[in-house]
Amino acid sequence: MRKLNIIAWILQGVIAVFFIYSGLLKLTSYELIFGDLRPIWFEHVPSWMPVLAGSLEILGGIGIILPAITRIHPILVHISLFSLALFMAAAYALEVWTGDNTSELAIILMFVTAELGWLRLKVIPIAAKPAIMNTGR
Repeated sequence: MRKLNIIAWILQGVIAVFFIYSGLLKLTSYELIFGDLRPIWFEHVPSWMPVLAGSLEILGGIGIILPAITRIHPILVHISLFSLALFMAAAYALEVWTGDNTSELAIILMFVTAELGWLRLKVIPIAAKPAIMNTGR
């Protein structure tokens, strides 16, 4: 069980870094970095959609790691992972609809985040930090 926990932590870290990096690219300089190589779906959505997508990816990436490390409200880890899985399902649908050829990455991330969410929820959950009683003395 310890090895599985280590693997889960590594996966959480890799997925969190990926989503935070991807979100930062969408929010800051995606147009400047990729230019003509930007994803096809950018052409088919309103201009605020990449900003929203980037913001959600950053929040999801932070939600995978921060509650797990602090052990404060670890249920947020599950919520973040399952939300990112749904986000990736929507991204996959958008990429298929627009004819983008990067849809394989979205489907892989969808399954990995969903599986990691289930793993952290049922198999190796993160225990919440014990509450400290303040007696006022």
